[in-house]
This record gives sequence, C-alpha cells and structure tokens, in this order.
Amino acid sequence: MREATTLTTAGRPPTRHTASSAFRLLLTLCGLTALLLTSTVALTAAPARAADAPAASRSPAQAAYLADRLRENPVHVTDQLPREVPRSMAPDFARLAERTGVPTYVLVLPGQSTSGEDDLLGAVHDRLGRDGLFVLLDESGVRQAAAYGVRAPAEAARTTAAFELPYDAGPLRSFGRFVDVVAQGTEKAEARADAAREKFQAGAEPEEMYIGPSDRQNQSFVTGIALTGVPLTILLTSLCVRRARRRFPRAATPRPKDGGRPTATRPKWRRLLVPGLALATAAAIALTAPLVFDQTKRGPTPLPTSGDMTARVERVAAGLARDPVYVDPESPQVLDTTQLSRLHDRIERFGRSEGGGPVYVTVVPHLPEDESAR
Repeated sequence: MREATTLTTAGRPPTRHTASSAFRLLLTLCGLTALLLTSTVALTAAPARAADAPAASRSPAQAAYLADRLRENPVHVTDQLPREVPRSMAPDFARLAERTGVPTYVLVLPGQSTSGEDDLLGAVHDRLGRDGLFVLLDESGVRQAAAYGVRAPAEAARTTAAFELPYDAGPLRSFGRFVDVVAQGTEKAEARADAAREKFQAGAEPEEMYIGPSDRQNQSFVTGIALTGVPLTILLTSLCVRRARRRFPRAATPRPKDGGRPTATRPKWRRLLVPGLALATAAAIALTAPLVFDQTKRGPTPLPTSGDMTARVERVAAGLARDPVYVDPESPQVLDTTQLSRLHDRIERFGRSEGGGPVYVTVVPHLPEDESAR
C-alpha cells in the first residue's frame, strides 16, 4: 500500500510528512558537513600552528644546549658533519673570528637543524647573556648572522659571501669572506653587498671551484677510453692497411718466377714503428691527462680524522649509558615531555615483561654527511 501511495503521489506536491522528512535529512547532511569541515580545519591548523611557532618556543632545549657550548668555547662545530665540516676545523673558524673586531660566536650545524634560524640565534643570545656577533653556518656556508649589542654589518657581509662565492666554496671560505666584509665597516660592506647582488643578478655567477663526483667519474671514463681506444685504433688501422696491401699489390711490385705472391722483407725498425707509435700515444695520454683535468681536490674540506668520525658515536653512547632514550640536543626536539614519558614507560614495561629486555632508542638525524654515510 505504501509503494502504491508513493507511485500515485509522485507527481503531486509533497505532503507535510514528506516535507518534514526531507527537512530533517537536509539538516543531518548539513551537520555532517559542518562536522567534517571542522575536523579538517582542526587537523590542518594544528600542524600549521606548530610550523608557524618560533624555533625558540618549539625547541628551547636546543637553544639552551647551544648556549652552553658557546659558553665553553665561542666556536661550536657539530659532530654530525664529519665529512663536510670536521670538528677539527674549529681552530680555523676561531682564527677567522678574531678578525671581526667584535666578540664573535660561531655555530656550525647541519642545514636541517637550522630551521627558524633567526629565532634560534636570538634564543641562543638570550640564554648565553652575552652581546656580540652571532653567526650560523651549515655545510654550504654562512646561513644567518645577527649582531646583538655591537656594531657589525652582519647582513651585508652574509649577502656578499653568498653572491661573491660559488655554492661549493665551503663553510670555511664563506666565513672567511664574511669576516673580511665585516672588517671593512658598515658603509663599505653595504656598498660591496649591493655590487655583488647586482653582478649576480646580471648573470655573472661565480664558477665552481671544485669538481664534483659525477664530473670526476666522467673525466676518468674519458681518460680510460682515450688511453685504450687510441692505441688500439692505431694498431687495428695498421693491420687493415697491411692486409689491403697484400690483397691488392701494386703493379710495380715484381712477382716471383714460381708465380707465388710477391714477398718483401721490411726493415726491423719498420716492423716496430706502429707498436712503438701506439705505445708512445698511450704514454702521452697518460702524461697529459693530469694537465687537462687538473682539479686535484674533491672539495674545500680536509679529510676527517678518526676522532671526527667517532665523536657523535661516543656522545650518543655516553647518553644511552645514562638514559635508554637519547634525543639529540643539537637538533629541534621532535618529542615533547608527554611523548618522552610515555616512551620511557613502554620501555620499562617491556623490560619487566616475560621475554623482554633492555631497549635503547636514539632520536638523532641521519645525514649523507655523517659517520654512517646514509
């Protein structure tokens, strides 16, 4: 009966009962849509607020740790970049910092650990409680600089170093150029920064100073091909010419009386001429290749020492001896207090459980430039 009623009233205006049902359905759909939009906004706003928060508020432990390191030594070089910036280079940075004429504090950190570097330098300065020129570098060069309580053209020097040097100049050379510009004074430093920026924008980009791994492989490949291919080509060409002469002898060559092929005895020096030429060519290529490809250094960084390669391992091992969870203090913190407490509780419960045992957790960045070469 309901089905028949529905069929017979399909073309009529909706009844009061049908209109109220449709209205309730519409309200339900609107409510679900609003709830979905609210949840989406909440989920997207939380990461956005976390990303927009200053680095000092997101990671106060990082600023406090770095301030303690600068209190011990005004130059702190991370142990996370032994292949790009070994810790043994710290005295070189210290010698350059003395030329600025003002108290200078240098931090060398991995690039991914310097997000929000403006706030990081300010937070480190506040916790250190000392005025001076604060410089932040990563594996490519001077990343940021700020002067607190002293007169120093920090931004002009950073701009000059960025535009006057190629990207592969390295952090030590970049810091050296930065120091030279700071020592010139504010007026000359700003003029030099403007000139360097205009020159770079005009297309005068500095040439690379060092050869990269791919270019080095290409040069080795070309040298190997020339060293083997050219002498081999000489030998094969000579062999083909000799066979062609035997197959198509010249008319002037006298034939023997027995009707056989003409024979000719060549001097010994002629038989050794082609092999000697091929050998001399190979020697010439081997001797001239280093003159053509004269890049002898792979980069601006010296080879790391054994202490550079094991410094972070020893630091993490010492931290794990005190606490089963080691969080890298040089990097922005990714675990809050609640998460750390929950992780400790789980480790403790697992250690007391049947078949359980000690668990050690390290929260440290893994970079291609670190000791593991990941």
